[in-house]
Amino acid sequence: DRRREGGRVGGMKKTLCMLLLGTLLMAGCGEKTHYSPPLTEEEVKIIAEAIDVNMLQLRGKKGEELYYASNEQTPYTEWAKVMYGNGQIQYLVLIKDGKWDGLLTGWYENGQKESEQNWKDGKPDGLAMLWHENGQKKAEGNYKDGKKVGFWIYWHEDGTERGRETYKDDDPVED
Repeated sequence: DRRREGGRVGGMKKTLCMLLLGTLLMAGCGEKTHYSPPLTEEEVKIIAEAIDVNMLQLRGKKGEELYYASNEQTPYTEWAKVMYGNGQIQYLVLIKDGKWDGLLTGWYENGQKESEQNWKDGKPDGLAMLWHENGQKKAEGNYKDGKKVGFWIYWHEDGTERGRETYKDDDPVED
């Protein structure tokens, strides 16, 4: 019967329109939400080829240790990873001349991105962004030579602002 067929199609169009409208509203309102997209082919390849940090050796004086591959005399330079017990990636970082150097990316055990942080010469340096496990932004600010500097902003798990802080050499600065 035509009315029933027409009703089904009309209902389907209505459902699609509602889904589209809902998606647009959520995208427009949730600017602090960061849902991790699936890993790209390149990221999957890098993770597969990265050495597990536990397979590297730390050598040197305390505070000056460098990463080395077993039986190597030259400090390690390549991607390294830390994995959860379930096989999910926890951290991925580039090691250069035995030190963390470049973008360090962290994930929660559920696969949601936890952090993106720049490292230089073994210390946090540059922009750092952190997210709550639900995808809401948690914090954003900068490091210089391993210390918090400048303006940082913090958010609650529901996406509302928790606070702002200005830092100098890792210490909060009074306004």
